[in-house]
Amino acid sequence: MVKDATKVRLLTSAGLVDAKVVQVDAANDLALLKADGRFAPLPIAASRTVNLGGTVATIGFPNIGMQGFAPKLAKGEIASLSGAGDDPRYFQISVPVQPGKVGVQALACWFGRGHAEA
Repeated sequence: MVKDATKVRLLTSAGLVDAKVVQVDAANDLALLKADGRFAPLPIAASRTVNLGGTVATIGFPNIGMQGFAPKLAKGEIASLSGAGDDPRYFQISVPVQPGKVGVQALACWFGRGHAEA
């Protein structure tokens, strides 16, 4: 999503903040951004602590032109602890994903314990 962007801005509780792209990992659809300010980090747990059937949520902005700018949330479960062909680098998840919801990162959340897997 940032590949051809001329400007990157983050929507925060304080409003829009300019950001710079530090690194892009196109193979995994990730970008590392840098922005000035103080931000609370997302607590992250080691992937080895993920359990089959654990809760998974996706948050993204599918089809902004039709669905609006507010983030969309979908929940499901971890369906397999390995990806296609038993690839241990990935999980398989059962989250209903809306058409046009591209580039969405999944978070395996343990609600009430404050941990997440990105």
